[in-house]
Amino acid sequence: MITSPTPEGRAELVRVVREALHRPQVTLADDALTRDSVLIIERARVRGPDGTPVLGRDTGRPERFRLVKIGLRCELVHEGSGRRFPLLQAICASK
Repeated sequence: MITSPTPEGRAELVRVVREALHRPQVTLADDALTRDSVLIIERARVRGPDGTPVLGRDTGRPERFRLVKIGLRCELVHEGSGRRFPLLQAICASK
């Protein structure tokens, strides 16, 4: 998990998740990866023109990431693809 989170580290985490998922925008909780080493990203609900959720079943699975510590550095692993993303601004603790 991330210890001593900083605004720079949070911005890097958002950027890495966007890059991994090929999405222009993602929303993360302020305490993402500070209590656990797993990050789950739910799909955004489709909304109609008036802003209300469109009814229907969403069969997409959430995306899962795992934070690992390799030596002194942190890496975010996208479990769906196995791709690894270094987090240069984060300080991690082994869990």
